[in-house]
Amino acid sequence: MFFAPTLLGLIQGPSKSKDGLEHLEANYEEVTPSADVYSLCLSSGNSEGLGEIRKRELGDSLDVLGIGIERRWVLDEPFQDNITLFWNAKLIADHVRPYVEENGIDVIITFDDRGISSHPNHISLIHGARELLANSPGNNLRAFSLKTVGIISKYTGAGAALFAKLEQAFCSITPGLPLLYGLLLDVLPALPGGLRITDCTKYDAGETGSSVLFVSGWKEYMTALRAMRMHRSQLVWFRWLYVAFSRYMWVNELNEIVVS
Repeated sequence: MFFAPTLLGLIQGPSKSKDGLEHLEANYEEVTPSADVYSLCLSSGNSEGLGEIRKRELGDSLDVLGIGIERRWVLDEPFQDNITLFWNAKLIADHVRPYVEENGIDVIITFDDRGISSHPNHISLIHGARELLANSPGNNLRAFSLKTVGIISKYTGAGAALFAKLEQAFCSITPGLPLLYGLLLDVLPALPGGLRITDCTKYDAGETGSSVLFVSGWKEYMTALRAMRMHRSQLVWFRWLYVAFSRYMWVNELNEIVVS
């Protein structure tokens, strides 16, 4: 529902998309084109007794996105879908670790500590990822979280893709215009609802890790739309609004999860 730009970007690779899909990265190793992408869902979403239906719908959606049956799993235990429940971080790490090790996975992508929709199950996942990173010494495992944006930015739809491309263009010229850019940041550090002037240095690797931005074009949006339509049991009226206006149908900004 939220990660389509990332999944399509990784699966298709930057050389295979003709409609504007871009990975915006700086001072950071390039994402391997046509990466092997896996999906591990920790719950079947059975809070309303529809777990088996939602598992089938998720499979149909992942078929559209290009993740085959041999690369996707859904766990039923011990994680139960519950809008009031936080999951145990160590338990998450213990259940994810075997899939990482058996499949040679070197990058995990999950929610940030706001969970996009503030769902406690979503929020729990970043704590599980941190636990896994902290207890996986000596390997090359990295993890990234999907950034939660403000309410206005969240519903900018296709405008989010355009704005992201403008940001990229602006950041590409600001090294030659440091004074102008510095003044812009001083005058307009943030706009209502989470809209902001981009700090181009956010794509630098450092103590806070790297950032990656995936921007979809119309072709990728239509694929994401077809994938979303597979979730028939969840397509209540407000999710159609999501499909029409959500930034996450177009843009994913990922921040690296760094543990000390």
